[in-house]
Amino acid sequence: RGRGSPRHPCVVALERGERDMCERFERALPHNRADATAFLGYAQALACSGRTQEALALAETLVAQLPAWTDALAFLAQLRWAAGDAASFCDHFATAMARVPQDPAIPLAWATALAGTDRYAEAADVLARARSLLPDDQALLLAEAEHAGAAGDLARAERLFENLALHDSQRKLQEARLRLRQRAPDRADALLAQVIARDPDTIAAWALRDLAWRMMDDPRVQ
Repeated sequence: RGRGSPRHPCVVALERGERDMCERFERALPHNRADATAFLGYAQALACSGRTQEALALAETLVAQLPAWTDALAFLAQLRWAAGDAASFCDHFATAMARVPQDPAIPLAWATALAGTDRYAEAADVLARARSLLPDDQALLLAEAEHAGAAGDLARAERLFENLALHDSQRKLQEARLRLRQRAPDRADALLAQVIARDPDTIAAWALRDLAWRMMDDPRVQ
């Protein structure tokens, strides 16, 4: 849609949680059978209306037809988790990755879903397997380092950061988290100062810097 274009009434109904949101999608879908986003919206409306099994079936169909669509993959994981499938709620990511092995977005989304349930070690292992197929992908390497650190495997995270060629703000932000976990607030502060110098509105950097200053008893924390 162009800038300022009105949103589809079905989307507005979904966002508002209107009672007839499913019916609106059902009326619109016969005219938009090629619009996968509309079908995902319908699945979301079904879930919001308590029609969980129908939502699951539709989400599974979308994932089967479009294995690289991370929005659908993530939504199906949310549905499975909410339905109590804590053990295998992310299994469909493995199937998608096998079908589209060269797409780094799939393991990144898979790791994010696992991390959302505090399964950081599993998230890091997913990314390690993905890197065996895509060894030069820096985003995978950074994400693995991030999740390894969150899992408490600081030695692994350290090795990964040593091999990372990225030196952008996101890398510095994640490395600063590692330095804080290593009880090295001065090193974290140096990295965060660089992030803030480039973008003073980076809230995450200020939050981490507050923690670093507290650890150092720095008077600037006031």
